[in-house]
Parts: sequence; C-alpha cells; structure tokens
Amino acid sequence: MFALGLRKQRSGNPDQARRALKARVRQVLHLTDDTAVSISHAHCAAPICTEPQTTVLLFVPDRPTLSLHIDKPPEHVGDADILHAMMRAASQHVG
Repeated sequence: MFALGLRKQRSGNPDQARRALKARVRQVLHLTDDTAVSISHAHCAAPICTEPQTTVLLFVPDRPTLSLHIDKPPEHVGDADILHAMMRAASQHVG
C-alpha cells in the first residue's frame, strides 16, 4: 500500500525509452538479428519496492529464454545495469 506513494513520475515518452533500451541491449550484448528482444516495465506491488522494474526478455533460437530484471525504469538503465543483469541471469542457467 505504501508503494503507491513512493512511485516516481516518469518523464518523457515510455515507448521511446523502451525502443532506445532495446537498441542499447542489442549493442551492449552484441546480439545478432535472429535474437528477439522484448522490453517491459511494471511497478512492483510489494511494500518494499520503491522503483519500477524493467524486464528484458531475450529470445535466442534453440535456447531457453533469458529474463533480465533491472530495478530501474527503462529510461534510467545504463550499460552496466544491462551487463550486471545478464551476468545474474546467466549464472542462474548454469547447471
């Protein structure tokens, strides 16, 4: 219930922020054209959450889908955030 009061207003165009992040993810992770990238973001409903979470899904042919979670809105995600989320996701898929 308190999370609603703690949400920060986003500035700018959310669609534009997602498109820019998608291009950034492709560049930072050196993805090929056959990898599909999906960007979404949502506000966590748990009381401990204060920021929206961005989810990046990577659909690589013949591989399990990778889900990257970043506790920032798309317009605030940087290269280091992308790499850190990728390392966390990859470590969860290791045997």
